[in-house]
Amino acid sequence: MCIAFGLLLSAAQSSQAEGETQGDIVLFPGTLAPFESNAGKPSEPNKAAAQKYGWNLPGAGYHAGSGWWALSCDAAADAKAPTCRLTPTNLSVSKGTHPVYDGEPVASQLLYWSPLPDALSFDGDNTNGKARLLFLFKPLRSLVAMKIAAGPVTTYLHANLKDYPKPPTPGTLEVRIPMEAGQFADFVPRTLPAGTREVQNIPMEDVGYPFDFLELRIGSRHQRISGMWTGCSTSTLRPATDYLWWAGDLDGDGKLDFVLSRDGGGHLVLFLSSQAKAGELVGEAGSFLYSNPAQGEC
Repeated sequence: MCIAFGLLLSAAQSSQAEGETQGDIVLFPGTLAPFESNAGKPSEPNKAAAQKYGWNLPGAGYHAGSGWWALSCDAAADAKAPTCRLTPTNLSVSKGTHPVYDGEPVASQLLYWSPLPDALSFDGDNTNGKARLLFLFKPLRSLVAMKIAAGPVTTYLHANLKDYPKPPTPGTLEVRIPMEAGQFADFVPRTLPAGTREVQNIPMEDVGYPFDFLELRIGSRHQRISGMWTGCSTSTLRPATDYLWWAGDLDGDGKLDFVLSRDGGGHLVLFLSSQAKAGELVGEAGSFLYSNPAQGEC
């Protein structure tokens, strides 16, 4: 049987659709795709390509407006001096159509942000010498007054680096995040064998598979970041630059924030220290999940 999947957004959708949200950050991956030719408007960004870049999403949940931020990072060989910056930007929305697997096209919205940082790479190469747009976001509700300023943002690691430093542990997929004042945080991927008591107590659709999670360690404090971040078995664990897209201080409180990807692509979750509950190091602030309705699964 072949099934066509649609769109699922668990982050806030827009300032005019806050009642439909789960989180106070609207979040989009920076993996923008080209729209129709825009050669007639050479004053707009990306004029060399004569195209607009954005997201084509089924439905009508988004509204044009300001208050958006783009986070882009320069290419670099190592993590000695990671450079990322924030650029204020605006969302434009126009009507479009989206293909559907084994069905008629559906109405959609073309989401386009302007301005975007100069010299961005849109070819999917992480380290080609150009800046990479990692994600776009908009604070809402309790986070609308979050401390954000245009320009460089405190960054420890980002996915436009060739590799990440590793802690002195036996594994190969751990990440050591060098922070300020000689401190560091570690991400340690862990997998629980299928059928264990701990796995069975986790609400999953099928607990017959091994369950993996990330363990965040800062000093003596640990927090489990559950959610199948790196694959469903040790044979499918992905490189650290796939699951950890960015680490730094986004909310300006001097503590660690980060963005994780569950699939190495469009499924992102933003964690902020300012959203942590009692006993936690970070809390989920917003997420994005998209399943292309033009692609079927057999």
